[in-house]
Amino acid sequence: MSRRGFAFALWPGVLLCVVAAVMAFTLSFTALRAVGIASGISPRIGWMFPLTIDTVILFGTWAAFRFRARGRPAPGTRGCSWSCSRPRRGRATSCTPNPSRSGT
Repeated sequence: MSRRGFAFALWPGVLLCVVAAVMAFTLSFTALRAVGIASGISPRIGWMFPLTIDTVILFGTWAAFRFRARGRPAPGTRGCSWSCSRPRRGRATSCTPNPSRSGT
């Protein structure tokens, strides 16, 4: 497949991802606005509550990706959730539950 054909084949997935992101943002915004108003924030400025929370989440995600792109873990994380498959200090880490230790 040519480069142009491959890039064209990716567009349906990109479009679906954008649609899903818009729907998720809309649901999150509506729910967080309702929580803010129920917590006593004026309905006139209730839109600020979800934007503040989502902005912090977006900035944190961006920062984690930037640190990862530079080959270092984000400060204070010591290489946690996104590096579960890498061995740490000579022992393997697993992101799945260990059935032998479940106690049932």
